[in-house]
Amino acid sequence: MRRNLEKEQQQSISEDRIKKPLIYLHRSYRKVVTNKWHWFVYVLIGLIIPDILLYIYFPKITALLSGFSAEVLAESISSEFVEIVVKPFLYRDVSYLATPGRFPTINMSLITIIVSVVLGILVLWNKNKVKPPAIWLSLVLFTHIISALYFIIWPDFFPYSSDIFSELYIKTEVAMWFIIPIVLTFALIYLPSNLVGKTTFIFFVLIYDIVFACFRYIVFLYLLNKLSFMFMAGMYFLFGPLIDFFCIVGFYSLYINWISKSTDRDIRKWNWLY
Repeated sequence: MRRNLEKEQQQSISEDRIKKPLIYLHRSYRKVVTNKWHWFVYVLIGLIIPDILLYIYFPKITALLSGFSAEVLAESISSEFVEIVVKPFLYRDVSYLATPGRFPTINMSLITIIVSVVLGILVLWNKNKVKPPAIWLSLVLFTHIISALYFIIWPDFFPYSSDIFSELYIKTEVAMWFIIPIVLTFALIYLPSNLVGKTTFIFFVLIYDIVFACFRYIVFLYLLNKLSFMFMAGMYFLFGPLIDFFCIVGFYSLYINWISKSTDRDIRKWNWLY
């Protein structure tokens, strides 16, 4: 027994000696040395300039977005029921569409509940499910069940309309456009990439989010008109700003992966780790 214990101790000591060179120093009280001029220029180009341009041009952007959406929706919704509304927002003007919507029938609400419950059971019983998509689908189904029950029990107390949803969506997206440069600027500031790459990435994500917001806007208004208000909660809470954050995190992960490959995974270039 003693010999076995001694052998195990010697083996663990030898393993520790092998692993010790791979253990990096503690990061407490460590200062990351940066070029202050580089930091200032980066914050100016990556954060201040985009937000200033957004504040100047977001009325025109929302006007173009609303105009384009109205043209696309004109093929399925009569143009006499589609109106571009302009309201003040952040001491500027914001444009959005006023379109008709519809309330769900009791039969539609009951069918939605049955289908959502059946799909939820299948998701929970599936042993081979991937957890993140399963959790996401469960949230979507649960939201639809609650919405359907609401329209069965209290349909007369529903306080929203397509116009209110449209205005809220556009204002939320404008706020998201202002947040994107702020979040990405400080998330990218210490990454081992050049100024051009970082600022290009920020503008790319911002432009992508504007285009994607327009696409979702058209789909949302179409569904509210052709289906019902029952899907409004899921549209905003699960496919609204949350999807924007998912896209930002996804692009950020891809960018870090690209930087990691371009630096040949050299840990010395990631100065807060080495």
